[in-house]
Amino acid sequence: MKTGYAYFNKVNILASLVMLGVLLLGGCAATGTSGPDSAGAAAEATQGRNQAAQAAGVNTAASIDAPLVSANDSLLAMLRYSRFISGLSTEQLTEEFKRINDAYFIRPNDRSGLKRAMLLMKPGTDFHDLNQAKQVVTDIVNGSDAAVPAFKEYAEFMLAIIDSQVAEHQRYSQLEEQLRQEVNARKQAEEKLEALKSIEESMIQRRSQ
Repeated sequence: MKTGYAYFNKVNILASLVMLGVLLLGGCAATGTSGPDSAGAAAEATQGRNQAAQAAGVNTAASIDAPLVSANDSLLAMLRYSRFISGLSTEQLTEEFKRINDAYFIRPNDRSGLKRAMLLMKPGTDFHDLNQAKQVVTDIVNGSDAAVPAFKEYAEFMLAIIDSQVAEHQRYSQLEEQLRQEVNARKQAEEKLEALKSIEESMIQRRSQ
């Protein structure tokens, strides 16, 4: 009986493996991943669907079949550039700004515009200008360059950062002005106090004479 039971278990395991193999092969066939020909057919089908959607006026950017690698790579390049300039000295930043600024005015596009805005946002440089950086990213958001649509979303993100920095600078300027006024008021009060002391000393001297 033990031998028969063990044999029965082996038969069941073998049958289960066979069924699993059949299911896997069926799944591959259903999804079109059985070979190069199927992959090519799937790619052609995807391209056909995109072309049909474009002809119908559908936004294919929202489709799950739309390629995202290019956009991701472009945004990654922007993030790497931001990290790159964060490690530059003031002199190196000046040279980099001249290079990017020249490239931007020779051939303006969203990519060079974003880099230029990043550099304009760097504090402690002679070219630091948040207002000009805001203008650059606003032009990108409203511009017609659609080579990398993700750049416009990144520009909107940068615009929010610039607005936050501008607000912080305004608050800092207000506090600085308040401090200046308080220092001046204190100085005037001290001068008046010294004048009163001088008058008091003069009156004491007159009384003692």
